[in-house]
Amino acid sequence: MPLVKEITNQGALLLLWELTEAISWYKKQLPGIESEPAFLRLRNERRQQEWLAVKMLLKHIGCTNLNVSYNTKGQPEIDHPLYQSVSISHSNQLAGILLHKTQQTGLDIESFERNFKAIERKYLSEQEIELTRKHTDYHCLFWCAKEAVYKMAGIAGIHFAEQIVLSEPANNQLTAQLSVLGEQQSFFLKYLKYKNQLIVFSVSHKSG
Repeated sequence: MPLVKEITNQGALLLLWELTEAISWYKKQLPGIESEPAFLRLRNERRQQEWLAVKMLLKHIGCTNLNVSYNTKGQPEIDHPLYQSVSISHSNQLAGILLHKTQQTGLDIESFERNFKAIERKYLSEQEIELTRKHTDYHCLFWCAKEAVYKMAGIAGIHFAEQIVLSEPANNQLTAQLSVLGEQQSFFLKYLKYKNQLIVFSVSHKSG
């Protein structure tokens, strides 16, 4: 089974699934899944693998209903007796879910191979661009961190470069400050690497 990580942190449960299995394998584990309309709309095999991997993760935590719905903020919701919040992400090699009983969660997974430098001015402030000169991984890390914050906030139209400000990373964590409509909220974010993939995750506890 390609469940490669199961981590409890900040009161949340992080599950990571490596996309190594063929579509036929997933179909055997999830009988009848190939007839679902959502699956039939996925023409790309990689997208099918990502979608099926999330189903396997939901099955792993005991969901009998594997459907994912979305609230008015665009945040995913699942039918589970314990976990009320879920964040979902996938890259070209991993699928992941981050769960919490009460707090909103934010998860983003990206490949270090993606060229974030080409779009740095769309999502980074001048100070953050200077920080990326210190480490080549910071472009990917900062993108993931801001995506995780965006998912937790559930507010459309957030300007990544201007409204989400990041601290310098240290000890596999960093903080983010979100400014929206004159109000500010801070988040602690953790990150880890798996092969050539980066995983950034957080829950919506305020840092003070």
